[in-house]
Amino acid sequence: MKATEFLDSPSATSFLDTPTPETGGAAFGIYPKQRATPSRPETKEAVQRASEKAADVMGFTVPEEPEMSPKTVGLSAGMGAVAGRYGPAALKKTGSMVSKIPTPMTRAAGMAMQAAGTGLQAIPSTRRTLLPATAMGGTELAAQTGEQFGVPRAASELTALGLGPAMGRRIGESLVGTTTRTAEALAQKAEKLGFKLSPAQTRADVPVPAKGATFYSEKNQTVANQLASEGTGKAAKEISPEFIGQRLKDLGKEYDKLYKGKQFKVDSSISNDLQNILSREQELGVAGVSTVKQAAQTMLDTIQRQGPVVIGDDFQRLRNALTERARSTSSRGNAHEIYELVDKIDAAVAARNPQFKAALDVLRPQYRNSVILEDLYRQGGIRQGNISLEQLGNMLRGKRDVLRRTGKDIDELGELGRELQLRARWETEGRAATSGEGLLGQIFGTGADIAGKITGTRGSTARSLQSYLSE
Repeated sequence: MKATEFLDSPSATSFLDTPTPETGGAAFGIYPKQRATPSRPETKEAVQRASEKAADVMGFTVPEEPEMSPKTVGLSAGMGAVAGRYGPAALKKTGSMVSKIPTPMTRAAGMAMQAAGTGLQAIPSTRRTLLPATAMGGTELAAQTGEQFGVPRAASELTALGLGPAMGRRIGESLVGTTTRTAEALAQKAEKLGFKLSPAQTRADVPVPAKGATFYSEKNQTVANQLASEGTGKAAKEISPEFIGQRLKDLGKEYDKLYKGKQFKVDSSISNDLQNILSREQELGVAGVSTVKQAAQTMLDTIQRQGPVVIGDDFQRLRNALTERARSTSSRGNAHEIYELVDKIDAAVAARNPQFKAALDVLRPQYRNSVILEDLYRQGGIRQGNISLEQLGNMLRGKRDVLRRTGKDIDELGELGRELQLRARWETEGRAATSGEGLLGQIFGTGADIAGKITGTRGSTARSLQSYLSE
């Protein structure tokens, strides 16, 4: 074969492509490594495709147009919650099955699984549910957030999982905030009454007025209306002016039944209260109302003749005249003071008449609560039949009398509404957001408050997490 023919043949090509050792300068028979032959284009392309596939499977690539998926975050959190709730029982059952396989290794593994399940069951169910829910939901959220900035999903997930409990707590606090001991106690009291609260209104840093947890404004309003109206002795789904007027009328009839045709021993302090009514006619706005003056003077004359005793008909005549004047006056301050004088006289009767005390202990707070609702309606705190507990609390704080905590008065309900800023359906919610919600708002391209509702940081589950973090 000619030299030119050999060079053009396949054998020559194969021969020329074969690596050859370098011999120059070698010592003790040790030669440098052979040089690698450059790969063919199709080989490089195949290797690149395999590498990209592996990276995609392992989560080290970022989609070309990554999109945030709140639904996936919620699904991941839900899966974590289910795992935390039912995982221990599943571990014990599976461990029991594995331990029955007759090998030393499987028996040891089965016993270990059962022990782990038993240990996990010792953890309170709420904590056992919340922790994996927060971990899985937070990991998914971290992965999606990372993709927005070009960080591979696997890197974000590994970072989120490796942050540890302290960092996990800080992430949770940045999203839902923590409460003070006082606020947490009030929140738990409200939740026992049936309210579903938003973490935004219970957090210590810049709490905002809210109607409760996301999707619970209607339910919270129904609970508020029922509790406030129950204080009058009759529950209602809506508190209309007709309802308030009828309650005052019906309770007035109950007082008529209690007082008319009877004679009562009274506490001696009643004389001072009657003198106060007569001397302050002009100031209280009852001057010229002959019924008030005549009834008060008649009662004082009876006390001077017979001692601390009042005739029920005289007392009820005075009572009706005073309450009618209080309801018609334009000065709510005067009205409130008139009602307080009436209540003091009722208390003077209750103090010396045990047989009527039980009935008065029920009637007095019911009548007072009805008056309070009437005042609140006049101030615009009740609209469309729905009460604003926040405005109820603000109004009661402005009253001159002390906060009542008998369980029958609605003062404590107003305190919860004021401290937790629990608003009615017709009111506007606050707009301040946590730093975590602000970041989510930038990622989603929405307002921080909207982002908070989308991701659930203002929901009842987030409130449970906040309560846990505040422990």
